[in-house]
Amino acid sequence: MRQMITTRSKAVANIVAEAERTRKAAQRKTPSIQDNWNFLKQKGFGYCKESRPVAMFDYDKGRMLYDVLPDGTWRGQRCFIIGGGESLKDFDFSKLKNEMVIGVNRAYEKMDCMVNFAMDNDLYGWITNGKLGAEAKKKFEDYKGYPVWLDSIGYNYPQGIFILNKSESRNLGNNMKDGIMGGTNSGFGALNLAVYLGANPIYLLGFDMKGKDGKQVNWHNEYPEKQGEKVYKAFINDFNRVAPELKKRKIQVVNLNDESELKCFEFGRFEDIKKIDRPVIASYYTKDSDYEKQVKELIISLRRLNLEYDIKAIEDRGGWHKNTYWKSTFVLNTLKKHRGRSVVFVDADAIFRQSPILFNDYNCDFAYHYYNNKELLGGTLYFGNTNGARYVAEQWVEIDKEKMTTHMPQKNLQALFGRIQHKVKWKHMPIEYCMIFDCHQRRHGKLHPVIEHFQLSRKNKDQHYKSSKYKLKSGLSQIQKLCKGKRMCILGNADSMMNHMRGKEIDSFEIIGRMNRGKPQGIEKFIGKRTDILFLSTGLSRKSIEVAYEKAKFVVWMTEDHHLAHDWVLRNAIQNPIKDWRALHKRLGKNPTTGMMTLKFVLKYLDFKSLTIYGYNFLRTKSWYNTKPDKGIKHSGKKEEPLFMEMIKDRKNVKFMK
Repeated sequence: MRQMITTRSKAVANIVAEAERTRKAAQRKTPSIQDNWNFLKQKGFGYCKESRPVAMFDYDKGRMLYDVLPDGTWRGQRCFIIGGGESLKDFDFSKLKNEMVIGVNRAYEKMDCMVNFAMDNDLYGWITNGKLGAEAKKKFEDYKGYPVWLDSIGYNYPQGIFILNKSESRNLGNNMKDGIMGGTNSGFGALNLAVYLGANPIYLLGFDMKGKDGKQVNWHNEYPEKQGEKVYKAFINDFNRVAPELKKRKIQVVNLNDESELKCFEFGRFEDIKKIDRPVIASYYTKDSDYEKQVKELIISLRRLNLEYDIKAIEDRGGWHKNTYWKSTFVLNTLKKHRGRSVVFVDADAIFRQSPILFNDYNCDFAYHYYNNKELLGGTLYFGNTNGARYVAEQWVEIDKEKMTTHMPQKNLQALFGRIQHKVKWKHMPIEYCMIFDCHQRRHGKLHPVIEHFQLSRKNKDQHYKSSKYKLKSGLSQIQKLCKGKRMCILGNADSMMNHMRGKEIDSFEIIGRMNRGKPQGIEKFIGKRTDILFLSTGLSRKSIEVAYEKAKFVVWMTEDHHLAHDWVLRNAIQNPIKDWRALHKRLGKNPTTGMMTLKFVLKYLDFKSLTIYGYNFLRTKSWYNTKPDKGIKHSGKKEEPLFMEMIKDRKNVKFMK
């Protein structure tokens, strides 16, 4: 990648000055920004993947706004754009709570707009260096929406600022990747963005397009560099140019200031806009617990989406189990507190990824997600604040009082709802509104969550079941201590293991390591019965491990593919260092087998007295529990064998049983 520079760089200034002198000498017209960038690129500066107009270099992944708010995200939803006009001086911005809002320039000072859009990099400098005042700087630092700047001149914005490229076209485009038409003012660029996001109708607030006494006027205390009133003429011309195209696309744009000089859109009044019934997002957490840290992420996500919430901290009620059983009481109390408002309960370890538009004017008493038609998920629950909703909550409180010994209060709710569902109006919620972070669809990008849950309860449930007899030791130092100075063997799973009855021989070792599904039940006379360490690269549950491997003391997760592992394994197993897996992968050109990874782990990290290796034949045949051999698609036995021999060469205390 070429040198990365900013427009404030002296090198850039010198090159642009040289270009201007050359043009003047040739009696050419004043150079455009595009002319300057083309000249810079000829000098070897800048980096542009594909053919993005005027962008000097690519930003890190995730810096572009369309990575977090793709085109069409707000399709069919109304949107408000906050301009800078003086008419907003006394406006009550709390009326925009729960709405899709794009703020222009300094709107972040009034509210957490979902997006705060700007074009001038000078504005960013004025905010961050305090030229707009300490309060404006502090509010920007505390702003939780998406701060977005149009990258018109390649300014090097820091991480945390979202970027949109500028389009050189004068026509409305179709997607953000083609760039935003910025025009002469940020309000015009914000309108273009709202169109890309799919908003319809679009309401304009503070688009006065007029000044006083020949000067530009705003609802805020203006900018260090002031412009004259004549700038509004150019602003209005931009809007006049695109108004016919918006009408042709059937995108309704409404100017909410009937005294505005912007006449190309229909006028309306804020008071006449129909109110949408949107819920209060409610949750609670236990003080001084893991949830106290996690709930901060939930609050940030709610602020980012301009959602109203009611989140309560409670004292520990006597352990995780009792704290969870307060959920039904909390829901009932919240319904009473916000009488007339619907309520969406979410667990404190949730994050809102998108605006929950499903709940707008949601006409039902109760909604939930029934996972695989087997389990009612309690992470996200909708209550319509109707008589039916309060009835569900009241009955839930009563059944929780009766059955405090059940595993989870959501099971009580599921049992209750099975009895009373004919008495209330209910709906089934899509999985996107109650998506668990590591579920199959989430991992493989098939579905995109609206509300995502991280299930800290898994950790706390393990703490609750401390009486369980089976518990792994999970520290590398512990496994090293166990194996130090011991006679050890590791067992591969080649079918040749069934050719010799070595069960007693294998069980005589002080430490026995097995791999994957090589469980000894029924074939103990061939491979022994005891297991001390299970080297694992496949999806085995806690119960399977406990039953099949006679309570192995250690599980070592061998690969970097964590999505293959059960949650209990990920929380309790030792992780084979990822760098070791990657080093083998690089050397072999394919995924290393569990056997290869196991050998490297044992040789590198364990100080054994002796090591005997059984059941390795480098994929020449199938394993004794599989019917098909590996054909070299995932692994390479031909490359592993010489590497294996190289690793054990000259090790007198290592014996390979072919």
